[in-house]
Amino acid sequence: MTDLPKIAVIGAGLAGISFAKNLTEFADISIFEKSRSTGGRMSLRRREPFSFDHGAQFFTARSEPFQAEISKALDAKAIAEWVPKIVKLELGEKPFKREWFEPHYCGTDGMNSLVKHMATGLNIVLETQVKRLESKSGVWFLIDEDEQAIGPFDWVVSAVPAPQAINLLPGSFVKKNKVGDGIFSGCFAMMLGFDSPVSLNFQAAVITDPVLAWLSTRDSSSLLIHSRNDWATDHINADLKWVESTMYDAVMALLPRVDSQPTHRDLHRWRYAKCEQALGQDYLLDGHGQIAAIGDWCRGGRVEDAFVSGYELAQKLKVELS
Repeated sequence: MTDLPKIAVIGAGLAGISFAKNLTEFADISIFEKSRSTGGRMSLRRREPFSFDHGAQFFTARSEPFQAEISKALDAKAIAEWVPKIVKLELGEKPFKREWFEPHYCGTDGMNSLVKHMATGLNIVLETQVKRLESKSGVWFLIDEDEQAIGPFDWVVSAVPAPQAINLLPGSFVKKNKVGDGIFSGCFAMMLGFDSPVSLNFQAAVITDPVLAWLSTRDSSSLLIHSRNDWATDHINADLKWVESTMYDAVMALLPRVDSQPTHRDLHRWRYAKCEQALGQDYLLDGHGQIAAIGDWCRGGRVEDAFVSGYELAQKLKVELS
């Protein structure tokens, strides 16, 4: 029996996990992730007794491959349809209800539940940051932050945001000039936890404000607030205490009925929160060099785009590796 080709995937977000899951029978795949858990921007932060989905808040499913994956995750109770009361908030204006016109989903135990469900059985190495790639004698090695070489691998797939992929991918990657076309904006996520339930008459809000864009609560004692993407991009390197204070003042002005002080305040800076300009293709592939790049930034800015990017590259490599 011929040995399966060895493939390294860098990034354990939805794109990387989607690719690995759909190619696992055709290759020996190892996934390397710099963080402590899988999920990427579909992230959950636990700060007992609170938990916050501080990245992506929900997702939809419009393509057949993602709908099939969603169906399996629903059956496994890894995800559920989210049907919140959602309103529009604007300072000085009365809130009014908004409607969603297609199913929206979220994880049953945090937004990373979908990725965790899909990752079952995959070989994932956490807390390993890959700094660069080196090719020697026709195979690839990953160089980590301690300058240790990991490998060899026959193929390498980058599954990180475009600004990180630019620094990671070698100059020999024939599609590298396209990576820079994937443009991201930032976002700050504020997390507030209260000892007693917060009295709100909604679960999610789209905000019209110079600083804030979104607010949601899943358990009434914790609030998740996202900044505007353009405001975050303009202040991405600002002092985090100033950012937190500015966002806190803005949200409290919008919620005059919340008169208690949070017992937990936290802030996360997402440098690459939203893909503003995508490539308009499923993936970047250098078949001769045996290296590729995937991510939502190849197709668009939605959660589903990350899944489809990884899925379509897997279908392509099934043909290449057969």
